[in-house]
Formats: sequence, structure tokens, C-alpha cells
Amino acid sequence: MYTFSPVNPAIVEENPSWAVDVSEDYVTNGAFILTEWRHNSDYVLEKNDQYWDADNVSLDGVNVQIIESEGAASSEFMAGNLDFLGSPYGTVSLDAIETFEDQGILETKAQSAIYWYIMNVEDPVTSNINIRRALAHAVNRQNIVDNISKGGEIPALGYVPPMIPGFEEDRGYFEDADFDTAREYLAVGLEELGLEDASELTINLSINTSEAHSVIAQDVQENWVKELGINVNIDNTEWQVYLDKLSMLDYQVGRMGWTGKYNDATTYLDMYRTKDVGNNDTGWESEEYKALLDASDFELDEEARLELLRQAEAVMIEEMPVIPIYYYSNAYVMKDGVKGMDYDAVGRINLKHVSIEE
Repeated sequence: MYTFSPVNPAIVEENPSWAVDVSEDYVTNGAFILTEWRHNSDYVLEKNDQYWDADNVSLDGVNVQIIESEGAASSEFMAGNLDFLGSPYGTVSLDAIETFEDQGILETKAQSAIYWYIMNVEDPVTSNINIRRALAHAVNRQNIVDNISKGGEIPALGYVPPMIPGFEEDRGYFEDADFDTAREYLAVGLEELGLEDASELTINLSINTSEAHSVIAQDVQENWVKELGINVNIDNTEWQVYLDKLSMLDYQVGRMGWTGKYNDATTYLDMYRTKDVGNNDTGWESEEYKALLDASDFELDEEARLELLRQAEAVMIEEMPVIPIYYYSNAYVMKDGVKGMDYDAVGRINLKHVSIEE
């Protein structure tokens, strides 16, 4: 996990801004070293001849293009200017997925990651548990993965992806696109909010700028409007502004995702242990949930520990501070001859093992 990568203390003390740009102070290690970084354009990695296993590193270097537009990136691949397109080096655009699939070159790989909508439980409307439940039940996840994302994703009806040990089985918390149940929750929520009709309720759905996020949000908006009869606005902002909005709880419902950092359920569950956890931008916390996670920290029997974690997940589902949408799958394409671009469980690729065969 790169958060725990060591840095050279002498360099940091001498130049606290050493990581801002490539210079003689920029220290990297591993199979490749960073030699060029043209911000918002590209960066260049070169083989590290001092690496302990350099003899088994095939590539002389790697050039990573920074292309903001997903459509432009797909066009660059089609034009033959990229050897590989896909996470973590970019995204295949929605428009290109079918094209690549028809050509027989689209590959998918299940990933330990989830796409979800988080909710601000300190907001006057989304603080209501029944409104949150109504919104969660009125999402058609199967339609999203079949007709929008189309990259092999799995509808998410829980928080922990099935790639995580102990969570492979469907936990059966709720049904997808259960509009009847959603309307029942909505009726109770409206009464608790003192509203007489669903048309009096407006939900703001916030997303960061992205073709895919926008299309998914429009699908969710359509279901919430059609099936629940509420008003839904989509608020679209650039990434950094968007993150600031979430951290300040200046939103009602917001798009977010999470990739597992290690192969255990706590990589998903721990971020909601308390509302003070840095990545918990919902304001939600539960004493019961925290107690279950705390107990799991000291449980030595593996099956008993997993049961505590599954119980904690069930508490989150019951209170629904987050709406699970789908479990990610990496969709990617690559040129013939590219070998070894293999994903691990959390979606990383070790370039050390990559080679190009003519």
C-alpha cells in the first residue's frame, strides 16, 4: 500500500516539496524509476539497473499517457498509439466498450472494489433512515451493469465485494430494483418529515465530472423520479471541488467508490467505524457497528471473526448510510504481444512482470 512506502528522511528534511516534481531530490525505487513527469500530459518510467532483480525485468521503460477524456483515450488506443488501456492507467469509454467487445479484444477481470452512493446523514432529508432505505431500494443495478457500464460488473447488494474471503456468498440483505418496498419506506419517511406527497421532496445527487458517472446518475434519477415520484437534481462538479463538498458534508447523496487496499473485509468496513475516520464523509456512526468491529479486532477464531464482520455489514445495510451500486470489474484492451499485464485482487498491475513480444 503506497501510503506506507518509505521515504528518504534526509531528502524530506532538506526539501519538503521534493515530491512535487522530478528533480535530483526525487527518490524512487523498485523495478522502475520515475525520470520524467510532464504534468497533465505523461510520465516516463525507466528500468532501474540497481534493482535487485533487474535481470528478470523485461521492459526498458514505460510511458504513461495522462488523458483526461475517456473517449480520447479509447481513440488513442484505436489509432495504435497505446499498448494498453484500462485501470489503473485509464478507463475504456462506455462508447468504446461495445466496439472492443465486437472486435473480440475486450477483457474483464473482477476486482475488489465497489461503486456506491454515500449519503449525508446530517442533512435534514437524508438523515431520515426511511428516505435512505427508499433511495437504496429504488436503484436498478442490473440495468446499470447490463446497459450502461457493460464491463462485467456485478450488482452490489452488500458492501464487501465477493472477492473478499468470507464474503463470497450472497448475503441476501435486499433485492435489486425493489420498487414496491422502496415506496413503502418512502411513505413512512415522508410522514416523518411532515410531507404529504412525494412531489414535495427534492434530492440533490452530486457527482464528479465523468461521462460514466453522468449516465449512471441519469439512470438512477429516472428511477427515483418515475418510481418514487420525487424530484431529483444532478449536481456535477470537478474532482477537487467535489471532494471538498463531500468532506464538508455539503451534499445530500454523492457518488464515490472504494478499492480494497488489502484482502480483508475491514478494508471496506473500517472506513465507517466512526464518523471521524478520514474517508467517512457521511457523518454516520453506530455504537453497535463500532462494537462489532472492535470485537473482531481481538477475535482469534477466524470463522467467529468473519461472523462479527458480517454482522457489522448487516448493521450498515439496516441503516443505509451508503447505497451499494455495483462491484467493479476491470475492463481493458491491449495490443497483441503485450504479456504479463495481470491484475492482483485489488486491481494493481506489477510492471516488473510485463513484456512485449514482437
